[in-house]
Amino acid sequence: MTKDDLIVHLNTVLDNFIFGTALRCCFPNDLWQRFTNETLEFAHGGVVAKIELRPLVNRMSNQDEMQSLFDEYEKSLRRSFLKEGHEVIQNYCEETNQFAAYKAQPWFEFARIIRNTVSHKDGGILRCWPDKRIKIAVWRTRTLEPSMVGHPVDFMPYEALHLLQDQIDFARSDKLK
Repeated sequence: MTKDDLIVHLNTVLDNFIFGTALRCCFPNDLWQRFTNETLEFAHGGVVAKIELRPLVNRMSNQDEMQSLFDEYEKSLRRSFLKEGHEVIQNYCEETNQFAAYKAQPWFEFARIIRNTVSHKDGGILRCWPDKRIKIAVWRTRTLEPSMVGHPVDFMPYEALHLLQDQIDFARSDKLK
């Protein structure tokens, strides 16, 4: 992977998040009614998996259910977003022997811990502190510390976007070759 590939991949992570979040406004109620009796088919070779859309149509026809579905989808996007953003940089840095440059970023530990927090188990609860030598993890105005273990950690979409932008800025910088 080249540095340009890294930046393209990070921008794709960003675009996927934006696209997925924008979908909320692209589904008027009457659209779902057209899919009541439809199925999706996923084929691979001679194997086909069929999924009826009626349960999804029923959820999308109920305003509260639709809101809940989109909220959960956006949480899924945020988990993916945080995980991929961190891991693609980490992989690039490991492949190019520049991991020390990534680890030296003041927000590295924060990015790593928040990625683990939102991605593992039931997501959003700081389950364990990664390293006793690390006393605190700071990024912008946010702080994570060992006393937060066992507690939920809210990380809003706008924060995830800012963190990814910091990661993209780092990838574009002369700190990486």
